[in-house]
Amino acid sequence: MAIPTDRSVIGRDLQQIKEFHGLSVADCLWLFGNMSITKWTQIKQKADEPLTDPTLALFVRFLDAHPECIMIQKMPDANEIFDTLNQLLPVSQKTMSIMLGNEESAAYRWRKVGTRQPPMIGRLMLGLKTALLMQPDQISKLGVINEWNNMVATEGRARGVNDVFTSGSWVTESARTKRRKEHEDQAAMEKDI
Repeated sequence: MAIPTDRSVIGRDLQQIKEFHGLSVADCLWLFGNMSITKWTQIKQKADEPLTDPTLALFVRFLDAHPECIMIQKMPDANEIFDTLNQLLPVSQKTMSIMLGNEESAAYRWRKVGTRQPPMIGRLMLGLKTALLMQPDQISKLGVINEWNNMVATEGRARGVNDVFTSGSWVTESARTKRRKEHEDQAAMEKDI
């Protein structure tokens, strides 16, 4: 990247740091000192103007010179996690979706080229990846996966879903029936109008 030395750090430099590291706006708000979204927006709107805060400018220069010191880890993408899981045991996209707290079709969407999963999913995937990388061998890694699957099943039961992996949904059958009834009632009311 290399911010020129013959000018002050400008708003556009923050955006380049964001893009270079693949950060979300939320990541940047935290990284740049719990910056408010209002301040972020103002800096973006004045992209070619020098930053008013010299500490922030120095920090941006530092990150530009030392990108390895970025304080936010890059989130793994869904394909990376899918491949990692499948190196340990066969995992379908449906199972991966459920393991990450989503409906059964979510991983299919996340794995499409050019799409990103929501930030919380990225953080969960990073946590799983980190836990797996910390294990010394395949058996220990399988232990992490088994422990995680037990946590997923426990959370599903606590939410009233007897077997979240089989049902493919985090929504209880009674909640699904209630939603369907509400939609039917709404459609009937609209038909009467």
